[in-house]
Amino acid sequence: MKPGYTGLTRLVHATGYSWQGIKSAWRCESAFRQELVMLTVLTPIAILLPIPALESLLLIISLLLLIMVELLNSAIEAVVDRIGHEHHPLSGQAKDMASFFSLASLLKKRGYHTQFVYGGESHFDNMKTFFLGNGFVDMQDLPTFKETNFVGSWGASDEDLYIKADRQFTKLNKQQKPFFSLVFTSSNHSPYDFPKGRIEPYNKPLQTRENAAKYSDYALGEFFKKARKSDYWGDTIFIVVADHDTRLVSQLDLAPTLLSLMGISAKTPMIGHDLTKPIKTDKLRAMMQFYNNFAWMDNNNVVIFQPEKPPIGFIYDSNTKKMTEKVVSESMIEIANANALWGSLAYEKGYYSQLEPEAFALQVQQK
Repeated sequence: MKPGYTGLTRLVHATGYSWQGIKSAWRCESAFRQELVMLTVLTPIAILLPIPALESLLLIISLLLLIMVELLNSAIEAVVDRIGHEHHPLSGQAKDMASFFSLASLLKKRGYHTQFVYGGESHFDNMKTFFLGNGFVDMQDLPTFKETNFVGSWGASDEDLYIKADRQFTKLNKQQKPFFSLVFTSSNHSPYDFPKGRIEPYNKPLQTRENAAKYSDYALGEFFKKARKSDYWGDTIFIVVADHDTRLVSQLDLAPTLLSLMGISAKTPMIGHDLTKPIKTDKLRAMMQFYNNFAWMDNNNVVIFQPEKPPIGFIYDSNTKKMTEKVVSESMIEIANANALWGSLAYEKGYYSQLEPEAFALQVQQK
């Protein structure tokens, strides 16, 4: 509000600005619309319930608090966007970290128990807040481990992690409840702590990336030996994926493929391929990202984006596994750039939410 307004004039302007904010929230925030409808429906019910007036009042106040928090959250997002759209850690903390589309959120709605199993502290990197806000309900991190054989800088070893995972899978299977578990390993991260005596070292000193990777592979193999003998083996789909790199396909293809293997159909914002189906040659592509570097590859043509540098084109030789610099078409650069920017656009515009089929079709048409 402009300085200098006082008395009744200030009240009139404040009311007008508040009304503008409510209209903006109704127009732009689906959660606010849903909660306002809920308030409208539940308030008369709270009044008519055969309970003391104080309890009815408390029920109505709780609904009003929900609306207030939603408006506050929307206001914080608007302020952060007003300051700038560039990535900044503090902006990430200020923005809402919940309500993203995720496999967990989708499967939770389909009756699956959703679980995150991690050998470290789940508050690291704000993982606990993020996962619990996006479909996961069960956090099995280091404090829940009853026993461990080895704990390094990142937490429990991969062997301990897989023992925990096996016990959890066995327990959930006995409950005859479908489950979706994300098991997050960390032994192959610097400073590469892992138990001695498990592997024949690939090189020296013992704590190297190669030896840690070999140990991680060993621990995974031991887990699968045990899992093959379990009751949950026949009804479980296992996907092993790295969190930093891609090889034959892109990571974004794995989720649509998993849903296909599970027989689950849903309208989602995912742009990956279902690898159980034939894919046209001109649609084959791989995307690779490491920090601020992005690479796009199709038909052995490669374009790489790096900060403060023009795009660079290459041709990849699958026989020698080497790349040679080459001029690529502008259309390829545009497609690669569009895919590189898609994540930021989806976050900025809110395209990351799970949508009902009708709403999804409507939003696509409006674009």
